Amino acid sequence: MTSTTSTLFTRLVVALENGDERGDVRRAAELARQLRAELHGVLSQDPRLAALAGFETLREFRVLERAWSATSGPDLAEAMATRAEATRTMLHEACAAAGVAAGFEVVHAPVGEAISSVVTASDIVLISYPGAASDGAAETLHRIEAIVGETSAAVLLVPSVAPARPSGRVRPANAPPAVRAPEALSDQFAGLAIVVERDLARALDIVARGVTPVLIPNLGTAPEAANA
Repeated sequence: MTSTTSTLFTRLVVALENGDERGDVRRAAELARQLRAELHGVLSQDPRLAALAGFETLREFRVLERAWSATSGPDLAEAMATRAEATRTMLHEACAAAGVAAGFEVVHAPVGEAISSVVTASDIVLISYPGAASDGAAETLHRIEAIVGETSAAVLLVPSVAPARPSGRVRPANAPPAVRAPEALSDQFAGLAIVVERDLARALDIVARGVTPVLIPNLGTAPEAANA
């Protein structure tokens, strides 16, 4: 049996894609604190841009100016490095404020592939799902399907607008006994209103209604699953 103080998941993994995500990172750090987990940020950089950084001279089309402009591979490489350092600093500052450990890495791959390449069975991937009718929903859904189907990590889907979080234990969403969360999971999530749902379609439906976060635990491969 697992201990009532055990931690099933050790990292909360989040994709860092945009420059306006400081508030999202702070919320993720606070969630990591509640879960007693490290917050691990993954910055995805387009591998095509990384390849272009190796060229000495380049031209870029500037949309606002509607004109081509000369640039260089070193300038592009410097811009990518600057952005990576700014993102790393933002993550570490948020984690320091929340009192949690921080991890950060840059992966030269599309964001879905980047996340899938670094996660393990002791990770939870945090994903904001805006609903099927929203912009970017198809890309987000593809990312979720890849993580659920091709990795052993759990996925925590959160509504784009965070719901109120009354206290309470993890609540399986009418799941049969075979897929109920192990006790270690219930202990780690104590105090959070989170639905556990292994069926992806039902999980997406729940979170799209903006009611509560939904954990897809991948219980078949997660640590301690055999003791559930």
